[in-house]
Amino acid sequence: DMYHGLASMGSVKCGAGCANLNDNLLVCGGYDRAECLRSVEMYDPARNVWAALASMREARGRFNIAVVADKVYAVGGCNGTTELATVECYDPALGKWTRVTSLSLARSNTGQCSGIV
Repeated sequence: DMYHGLASMGSVKCGAGCANLNDNLLVCGGYDRAECLRSVEMYDPARNVWAALASMREARGRFNIAVVADKVYAVGGCNGTTELATVECYDPALGKWTRVTSLSLARSNTGQCSGIV
């Protein structure tokens, strides 16, 4: 196997949520050196380009992302000062995020998976 460089993201971040959406890499939220982020970027490996998508409704880092039925769910996390109980959903067909529910407890740094059982 060989490694090679990829196009650079629009902004440097850590603690972001990542997922595979239709064979593209989705990177949501996280932190830069100054603040918690709402921004969302998608990497297209076939073209080696990043594109900005609609920002999440809430800034969040250290959270989980799951793709279920071609929709992206951002679950919990932290906004830089407070852990979050909110869950929001990105619908690529509509190009927007909507709040869908809340967790029973606010939480961050958790594990999550998605799949069909």
